[in-house]
Amino acid sequence: MVEIKSEELRQLQMEILDYVDDFCRKHNIKYTISGGTLLGAVRHGGYIPWDDDIDIQMLRSEYIRFAQSWKGCNDNHPYEFISIETGNSLGYPFGKVSNPKTVTYVDGVERTGVFIDVFPVDKVADMEDFEKRHKKIRRLYFRQMLSFAWKRRKSGNYPLWKKICAFFVGSWQSREKLAVRINDLAAKKENMDCPLVFEMIAGAICKTPMPIQVFESYTDRKFEDRTYMAVSDFDTYLTKTFGDYMTLPPEEKRIAHHENTYYWK
Repeated sequence: MVEIKSEELRQLQMEILDYVDDFCRKHNIKYTISGGTLLGAVRHGGYIPWDDDIDIQMLRSEYIRFAQSWKGCNDNHPYEFISIETGNSLGYPFGKVSNPKTVTYVDGVERTGVFIDVFPVDKVADMEDFEKRHKKIRRLYFRQMLSFAWKRRKSGNYPLWKKICAFFVGSWQSREKLAVRINDLAAKKENMDCPLVFEMIAGAICKTPMPIQVFESYTDRKFEDRTYMAVSDFDTYLTKTFGDYMTLPPEEKRIAHHENTYYWK
């Protein structure tokens, strides 16, 4: 297999985002580049120099339409939408649009290839609701980690303590079933009239819920040499997510989020 280097990786990610952007505009689906991708667009005009991935977000209602449109489209997609809604979650409670001609491995276990993440954004009633559900979701993610550890336990460099934890917890847990539980808990308030939203399904970076109005207006924003959809009120979004987002982190924290190596199949 041929290893995919960093510059090629970014190019492949942006090609996926190009396709998703065209698809969303064709089906009138609103999305926003998000997380470090939106931060990079605002602060650096593209990728954060040490970043290595692309994220987008959609309100849950848009996310469901995206999944339904993708699944019902007669086009032969060059990419795969990995999600619970399309029946091939691979244990992820959120979506990934992946290049099926690429692959990565985690301790010998094959995982999805080059991708961009697609996160649903869910309604939140108030801070008590946020804290209660987010705490439960974090616990479910820990159980998912142990479930995946069970599959990776034969790796020669796998720590003994993780093998023991995996035996007692992970061996009887299904990543797929846990993903469904996480997804259901995140979407619990979807049919309610709520003033707040949060990336409830993961929420590893975002600090606190934000007004739902942030996701009511969109504009095109430059990212590298292209433009993609983004929330108009990027300041509220980025402040709620990162705090003082225009200040660079210390040099020791300027590292990539992922360490996976990708290959052409």
